[in-house]
Amino acid sequence: MNEFYATRAGRTFFDVTMPGLVAELARLNTQLEKLVEQRPVQVAVSKEPQKP
Repeated sequence: MNEFYATRAGRTFFDVTMPGLVAELARLNTQLEKLVEQRPVQVAVSKEPQKP
């Protein structure tokens, strides 16, 4: 039985599909970073008075 990477489908997977997936993951990460930067920082405020 041939190894997957030695087949035509395997070659396409490793030469085309995998690099495409990596590029999309990088793009997704960039978009998430931008979204986090735009999000306002929220400070938690306690409604209960502080005990000494």
